[in-house]
Amino acid sequence: MSDLRTPARVVASLLKPYRGRVIFAAIALVVAAAAMLGVGQGLRAVIDRGFTAGDTAWLDRTLMAMFGVIALLAAATWLRFYNVSWLGERVTADLRRRVFDHLLSLPPSYFEREARRETHWRHWIPAFAPQVYFLRTASLALRDAGMKATIASRRAAGTDFPRGSVPRR
Repeated sequence: MSDLRTPARVVASLLKPYRGRVIFAAIALVVAAAAMLGVGQGLRAVIDRGFTAGDTAWLDRTLMAMFGVIALLAAATWLRFYNVSWLGERVTADLRRRVFDHLLSLPPSYFEREARRETHWRHWIPAFAPQVYFLRTASLALRDAGMKATIASRRAAGTDFPRGSVPRR
């Protein structure tokens, strides 16, 4: 268990068998972020060409497209959350298995010696709770970072969003 020097290495080694799920969750994250950005563009189209121009046929088509984008957003968000939660549970189970396999490999003299003091492994398992929490919040942070990068790049390119649709700071 030489790879236990840093928590990031432990999490990376525990995620390695689940590469496919990690990639699938990342794809769902990107699709959800893109759909969220599409909702804003769809609302702009609804207001600009549907309500302002008074084109009811365009409004109907745009609202149906918005419904599809929102359904895609919901499905991608669910897939991302499900896969990240599944990964968190698997990583936690694998970590516990590693810890208990290591404890079973220790000689009985270790437990006789440690019985007088507080055993270290009682504190070692809760130390990884932040890493498991990280697995669930990392996808949200990545989505938000991607959306902020998109907003910044659009502003830098001069294709700004409609006034009032994105708060300026």
